[in-house]
Amino acid sequence: MGSFWENVTQDTTPRTGSLGTFGLDASLISGASYVPAWNAFAFIQRVPTGGARVWYMNLSGTFNDLWDLPSDWHVTSGAVGTDGEWRFMLRWEGNDEWYIYDYTQTNRFRQYIRQNTSREPQLAMDGNNVWVVESFSGGPRFYRMDTSTPVGGTTIAETVVSSGTPVGGQLTNSPWTFMRTAADFGSARFIVSYNGTSTFRVYNASGVHQPAETWSPPSSKATGWWDPTTSRFRTLGLDNRAYRHSAMTWTDSALDTWHLAQTFYDGQTSGGTHETVIGGIRTFQPLKRSWVRITPAQVPYTGLADDPNISRIYGKTGAAPPASGSGMWLQESVNYTSAIRDRGTLLVTSGTAPPSVSNFPGATPARMRSARTMPSDSTKSIFEVRGDGSGRLGAAGVRRHGQVYVSVRHRVGGNDGPVGVLRRGGKPAPGAPHRGRRLLQGDGRRDLRDIGQHVPRADPDIGRRPSGGGDLPRRLPLRRQSRRRPSPRT
Repeated sequence: MGSFWENVTQDTTPRTGSLGTFGLDASLISGASYVPAWNAFAFIQRVPTGGARVWYMNLSGTFNDLWDLPSDWHVTSGAVGTDGEWRFMLRWEGNDEWYIYDYTQTNRFRQYIRQNTSREPQLAMDGNNVWVVESFSGGPRFYRMDTSTPVGGTTIAETVVSSGTPVGGQLTNSPWTFMRTAADFGSARFIVSYNGTSTFRVYNASGVHQPAETWSPPSSKATGWWDPTTSRFRTLGLDNRAYRHSAMTWTDSALDTWHLAQTFYDGQTSGGTHETVIGGIRTFQPLKRSWVRITPAQVPYTGLADDPNISRIYGKTGAAPPASGSGMWLQESVNYTSAIRDRGTLLVTSGTAPPSVSNFPGATPARMRSARTMPSDSTKSIFEVRGDGSGRLGAAGVRRHGQVYVSVRHRVGGNDGPVGVLRRGGKPAPGAPHRGRRLLQGDGRRDLRDIGQHVPRADPDIGRRPSGGGDLPRRLPLRRQSRRRPSPRT
C-alpha cells in the first residue's frame, strides 16, 4: 500500500513573448488560478530580469497561451474572480510602492499600504472579494480589501487575525500560496502555505488554525489552488507536474491509521461460494487528500469450480485488530484480473465481516518445490512445501497433520532393509525391537518410518559406515554381550 496523487506533466517548451524566450519553470511560479473563460489553469511566473509571465495551460498540461506583464512589475500573486477579471498584487521594480491592479476599476492601479513592511503580501479571490494575507510573528493576518475607494487607493474592509498557528518553521516568511475558499470544507477557509515542502495550513473564517484539516503536498511544491472543474485541490510541484488531490480527508485522529487484509473468494455459485480466512494484516497511515494504492496478492485462479476468482479486501481504522480480523469490514471485492486498486475514500465501518474459518472444500494443495530432485528418485524434489502444511526436505518429510517421517535405505546382509534410530528408548528385552538414540538417514529410496516408530533390530552390520558417507558411530551396541573366559587348553 502507498499514497499517491494523479498528476499531469506541464509543457515546458520555450516560447517567445515580450519578456524573452523561455519555458514554464515551476521554481519561479508564485501563484495559480483557474480561469473559467479559458477553461485553463493560469500560472504566474516571476521573471528574474523583471516582470512576470502568465502561462495559460490546458487541463491536460498542454500549452494554451501566454501573457507577459510589464517588466517593471514585481508580481507576487494574481487571481481571477467569478466576474472573469484579473487582480494582481505587485510593486514597482526599484521602489516600495505596492498596488492591487484591478481590471474592474477605471483606475486599475489601486495603492495598497502594507501592514508588515518586512514581508511581501499575497492576494486571493473569493468570488469577487479581494483578500490579502500578510505574515506576522504570531501568525498570518487576513484583509478583505475594497478597491473602489478612495480614489486610486484601497480600504481594509475586514481584518481577521489568526490564532493557534504552530510556532517555528516558516511562520514569519512571506506566504507563497494563499487561498480563500469554502472548497469541500462546508464553510469558508483561509489556506496558507510557503514554498517547498511545507503543509497547506488551514484557518476557519474566524482565523482559528485547524490542524486536523491541514494536509501535506505530494512533493516539494511551487503553489496550490482549488480546481472547481473537479472539486479537488491541486498542487504544482517543482517537478513541473500538476498534482490532483483526492477528496479523502478527516478530522478524527482515530482515522489516521488503516489496517487492511485480504482473502481469496470463490464467487462461482455453481458449486457454492467459498472464502479463505484473512492473510497477514498490513498497517498503513495514508496521507490526507491522497489516493491509496492497494496491490492485492495474486489470486490463484484456475477457472475451475470451487477455485478462487476474487480478492476481498477487509479493513478497519484505529486500534489494530487481532489476527482473526475481528472488527474488520469488507471494503471491496477485486476480480482476479485486477493487479492494483486505487482508493480515494475512507474505509467503511460496517457491513460484512471476514470469515473465521475457511470453507473451501478439500482439494489438491498448492505446491512450492525445488527444480532439483533427489539423486535416487527423480520424481521427488529435494525441497517441497504444500498448502496443506505437508512437505519434505531431502529424506525428511512432514505429513499434513504434522507427523515427521524419514525415508531410509541401508544395506544389511546384502539386502535392503529399514534402519532408523528414531527416539530414545529403554533397554530392550531380548528379541524386542530396538529403540535407538540417533537418526540414521538414508537416501530416500526405500522405506518411510515415522519418528517414534519401532524399528526391527538389525544385524551387526548396522554399525558400518554407509557408502555415501555420513557420521555414524563405528558400532551401535544393541545389547550387553557376555564375555567368556577362554577355557584352558587341554
